[in-house]
Amino acid sequence: MNIRLLPLLLSLTLTPLSAFADEKPALAVPATDGGLPGAGPIRRMDWFTQLWLQRRTQWAERTERDQKAVVFLGDSITQGWGDDAGKSFGEMKV
Repeated sequence: MNIRLLPLLLSLTLTPLSAFADEKPALAVPATDGGLPGAGPIRRMDWFTQLWLQRRTQWAERTERDQKAVVFLGDSITQGWGDDAGKSFGEMKV
């Protein structure tokens, strides 16, 4: 009797895992550019999608700390400013 239950239990255990296997993280690059601000297409090469996810994840983790701060959204130029760019703006919260 117990042997017959084993396949059923395994299928119930593994089903939820397969349901999430293809799910993209909420902060991943959207599938299309529709509804995104800015001009031009978003890059979708592997290196860029990984960088996008990394930056968006870091930004999401700082949400509470960064309230009422000036945010610069840009490209490789603003990225090149580094994480300590705020020092250039005096008392302004960046």
